[in-house]
Amino acid sequence: MENKKNDITNEATIVKSSTESVKIDPYRNLLIGAVNELIEREHISLEFEKNDPKQETGHIFLNFLGHNSVINWRNIGYGELRISLWWKYDHSRHPQANVEGNSKECFQTSQPLAKKQHFPNFVGVVASCWLERKDGRYIQGEKRDSIFDIYTRKGELSLLKELAIQKPNGYEISGPIRL
Repeated sequence: MENKKNDITNEATIVKSSTESVKIDPYRNLLIGAVNELIEREHISLEFEKNDPKQETGHIFLNFLGHNSVINWRNIGYGELRISLWWKYDHSRHPQANVEGNSKECFQTSQPLAKKQHFPNFVGVVASCWLERKDGRYIQGEKRDSIFDIYTRKGELSLLKELAIQKPNGYEISGPIRL
């Protein structure tokens, strides 16, 4: 089977939900796919390497699960990365896409810089998690716990619940929260 770098929906990276009986929080499921994409594209590593500049911070625009999206990440210390996904993202409709100075979208935060009242115009879902790499390889928390800065445009939650279950690539889908 051909491995498509820009499309995470190929059978090599997911288990179809019709064959999987495990229930998983739809936001955690979405973030598992985002982490997989970053690993596959070698933007992040599950190996914690202190002061590796490649893993400090970054963002990518991509077609994710059939929609334009942004994934951004930031090293938050202690071997953890903050991973954020802006799914169904339309940069041309972002009110701060073409402004100057500090008001311009920088893609380094867990949520877009625009006021939330503008989100429905340019993004479908926003969600973030912490990826532990130093004391294990897992997304922190269980179910919805430790999934944060969630935004969901009206009508998107039902689509999230229909997505195929994402299979983690070398890490666990949940684990203890580091304090």
